[in-house]
Formats: sequence, C-alpha cells, structure tokens
Amino acid sequence: NQYVTQRLAAGESIAIDGKLDEPAWEQVPFTNTTFVDIAQPLFPNYVLPKAYETKVKVRWDSNFLYVGASIGEPWVHHGSVTGSNSSLKSSLPIGNSNVPYYDNDFEVFIDVSGTNYFYKEFEMNYNNATYDVLWRSADGGLGSVGVPCCSNNRCRRWCPNSS
Repeated sequence: NQYVTQRLAAGESIAIDGKLDEPAWEQVPFTNTTFVDIAQPLFPNYVLPKAYETKVKVRWDSNFLYVGASIGEPWVHHGSVTGSNSSLKSSLPIGNSNVPYYDNDFEVFIDVSGTNYFYKEFEMNYNNATYDVLWRSADGGLGSVGVPCCSNNRCRRWCPNSS
C-alpha cells in the first residue's frame, strides 16, 4: 500500500501541539494499513488487538514534514529515557539503554530511494526524548558498524550511522 501526502496550501499551517483537530489535519485521511512492530517476526503468533493500532497522517510544506499519529497502544504512556541525541539519559540504565527505542516509542523512517541506504530515522518516546539519525549505509540493527570515517575506506576507525 502507498500513502500519498498532501502539501499544505498557501496560508495553511499546523501547530506542533500533539492535536490532530486542525483543518489541515482534518482534510487528509489516516493511513489504512496496519503498522507492524519491528519485533513482530520474533512473535509470529501474536496478533495486535485492533484497539492498539497506530494510525498516521502526513502533510508537508517547503520547510517541514508533519507527521501526526494516533497511537492506540497502551504501553507508550511512560518512559525512562529523556534528552536528545548527545544528551540522552535513562533512569533505568542497562547497557546502551539511553535511546528512546528502549521505551515503547514512535519511529518514522524516510527512505526516498527505497534502498535501505541514506535514510532518515526519527524516534520519540512519551518523555519527548528524541533520536535523530541519518543512516549512511544499510542498517544492520543494533550491531550496525556504521561507515568508514575516512574518504578512502581504508581507515581503521568506523563512524556510527548518525547525523
């Protein structure tokens, strides 16, 4: 399925307030495809109850992409991670748990080429902790090694996939 986003008309605006009741949002439909949790393959027999589904609306203008979500999952109303990229902290630190996906979070991936290369990821949790990454190579998950830090690809150091 494909969701086509609509550009905001001249004079239209969207307030970043967590509400989807403005005319600019009301003019566009929610997505009609059920989102699948990235961990779903680990639990093939689990079916998410319809009441827990997430629906999304998207608009854009010449400066921003606006993503509004209605999240039905009841476990997103708490979190332990706060901050953003370089200042992320967790009140329950376990290993590398200082990123929002250790809480139940909402993530947006933008891959305009459809290749898994050079895509943008943004995630946010209940505490408004944000993680903003530009993946410069295919994502290998938590074990992703990133990309070479030098221009000739012969360097010993690898840089993380980050913006």
